[in-house]
Amino acid sequence: MNKIKAVFTDLDGTLLNDQEKLTQVNYNALIELEKNNILRILATGRNPYSLIKTVGEDLPVDYVIFSCGGGIYDWKKKELIVAKNFLKSHYEEIIRMLENERIDYSLHFQIPENHCFYFKKSGNLNTDFELRIQRYGSFAYPMNGFCEIEKSCEIIAYIPDDHYTFDYLESKFIDFDFLSIVRSTSPIDKKSIWMEFYPKNVNKGATAEWLCRFLSIEKELTLGIGNDYNDIDLLRFTNYKVLVENSPEKIKAMAHFVSASNNANGFAKAVNFFL
Repeated sequence: MNKIKAVFTDLDGTLLNDQEKLTQVNYNALIELEKNNILRILATGRNPYSLIKTVGEDLPVDYVIFSCGGGIYDWKKKELIVAKNFLKSHYEEIIRMLENERIDYSLHFQIPENHCFYFKKSGNLNTDFELRIQRYGSFAYPMNGFCEIEKSCEIIAYIPDDHYTFDYLESKFIDFDFLSIVRSTSPIDKKSIWMEFYPKNVNKGATAEWLCRFLSIEKELTLGIGNDYNDIDLLRFTNYKVLVENSPEKIKAMAHFVSASNNANGFAKAVNFFL
């Protein structure tokens, strides 16, 4: 009997290498999981548009938890199973606070159009934020006091590599009982902090737990593989916990073991340990 029935894996910095490519070795590991009747579940911070643009539509996985738990796709059927969004009254409270603190942010449309967003610049130098706007081009709209969306999937605050600012901002939202805050490392400059706001109980771990109930998979038979702060909730949920070597030192202690880096097929090496 297999030790596991489902593998939850992060994408950037875990399954993909630094060139955002899936190596043949990691691809083969995904195929081997299928041969062993083990579900392959991607848990990524990317939105559906960004995900498909990066890996295409033929990635050999079964389900995708995207936007850090904001939604779930049945990847094979290309069907949306779960979509969680803020109401306008809630997201307006968040952006009001960010503007008062002069923080750059983006307000994203509701799922599945959450690759589109309004953005507001603080006037401070923020190269990572500027590159993000350039990357999304025609999908990015300056706020300028006008917003027509009734629901939002997420809000992202863009913070330089300064955990003190993150901690300070997090404390300002402590009484906002309708939201979840997830910390991610920018996939653009690999060092800036993205402070991501989602509806209450939205994170990779909570959504993985929901999916396991939906699929009748016992927690004891789950493996989580990640590399960043936004994977912490996922690893808290899964029974077996693996981080790849390129993870921040601060979070490595929570893993059962640390595999090779994402550039050395750390995903495949972790999977092979359990097969």
